[in-house]
Amino acid sequence: RIIELDRDNRRLHSHLDDTESVLMNFAPYDCNDILLVNRYVEALLGCSVGDIMNGRRHLFDFVHPDDLQEVMAFYKGFPEQFETAEMEYRIIRNDRQVRWVRDMGNTLYVERGYGMPRRIDHTIVDISEQKKREMELMEERRKLSSIIKNSTDMIYRVDMAGNFLDLNPAGRRLLGIEDDFSRKNILNFYVDPRQREILLDKLEKTGIAQQLIKWRVPDGQVIDVAINAVTEQSTPGESATYQGIAHNLTRTLELQRIDTIKKITGGLSDKINTPL
Repeated sequence: RIIELDRDNRRLHSHLDDTESVLMNFAPYDCNDILLVNRYVEALLGCSVGDIMNGRRHLFDFVHPDDLQEVMAFYKGFPEQFETAEMEYRIIRNDRQVRWVRDMGNTLYVERGYGMPRRIDHTIVDISEQKKREMELMEERRKLSSIIKNSTDMIYRVDMAGNFLDLNPAGRRLLGIEDDFSRKNILNFYVDPRQREILLDKLEKTGIAQQLIKWRVPDGQVIDVAINAVTEQSTPGESATYQGIAHNLTRTLELQRIDTIKKITGGLSDKINTPL
């Protein structure tokens, strides 16, 4: 029976060592007393299992200094504050490489022990690549947000009923919206509402649409607008919203006329000033 148990024990240890995450068991109420650690600690932290089990190194030795206090409070919170909890933090490997990890802690209780904790299990997973992608997405989102905010064209998102979901500052200025834009409907600005029905029909068939339309803005002026729109699908085959860019063609033509007048005026000034 002892031989069988020893064989099962070795088999289970091999499974733990093959796991691509650090598994650590701690004594309850003492996060410095490490009961067990698997061999993946060598890949993640760059230290041996023996160094951990002999007390020469501890997980806290590898935690980034800026995260250390928060991580120690997290560990000391088991089992009184937390039964199950997780957090993300940075570690510094032996080779000085910084990695992001997700640490998931769980309290294991004694069977029929009336709530007495047996040990605290921690599973530590390397999430550096995921964190890198998240940071890249955040940076792309920041750049996109800056582009939308500073764009001179109206950038917007509406549902199929025409209610505004998003509207950038240029769009608010164009439509004269100073209060909550979510209470406004894009149909209120169409000179001919049938034009929007044509736009929706194109979006439904192809997912994208381009259209020249006329809008009536709050000062009563009728302007020509070029719209480029694309649908957003909430469920396959069902378009719940669409987003678009609206360019004020009337304003563009006015600027072109002004520029032409400036050039003509500049030319006349040269002709007059040369003989003088």
